[in-house]
Amino acid sequence: MAAKPGRSDKVLSSIFMSTGLTGLSVIVDLVIMAIISRLIPPSEFGVLAAAMFLLAVCNLLREGGIGSALIQFKTLEPRLIQAGFTLAMGWSILLFVVIQIAAPWYAGFIRIPQLGDVLRVLSLIFPIQAFSLIGQALLQRRLKSPLAATCELAARAFSYLVIGVTLAYSGWGYWALVAAWIGEACILSVLISALTKSV
Repeated sequence: MAAKPGRSDKVLSSIFMSTGLTGLSVIVDLVIMAIISRLIPPSEFGVLAAAMFLLAVCNLLREGGIGSALIQFKTLEPRLIQAGFTLAMGWSILLFVVIQIAAPWYAGFIRIPQLGDVLRVLSLIFPIQAFSLIGQALLQRRLKSPLAATCELAARAFSYLVIGVTLAYSGWGYWALVAAWIGEACILSVLISALTKSV
């Protein structure tokens, strides 16, 4: 009878698979940019670049170490998972409200008027991502990071290559990328939630 793989073997396997998926993700991103850059004028990318900067900062605040804490607990009880989700959702809703209020001011400050509406729509991502945050932490804890990475890759590829490209071709401009961004968050949350219950 073959020996069952030990924890160290699982860790190594997880690392190798994650590395391979990261490389594949880079290729997918390059393909996405090559296609969309031909459909959306370069001037419109500036709106998304400004939005991405602010949202990237907010994303660092959104996670707040909640996922890392769940991974590191020696024994993870259901009440801790529920508490983590409650904190993640509460913090995400707070960031959503802050962006709704601050978006016009930020848009005026950097002199991109249309950015206000873009940020207000994109801030919907925060509550949506709260549903996947805990699931991703649980998958990492179970040494299933490659599965989470596969979900991320699938969500990104579908959202941008199907939703983003279709809307960009239809003349939606930067709103095509906004829709793809939100679509990616929704699809990832659904996939992670389903995967967490099955493994």
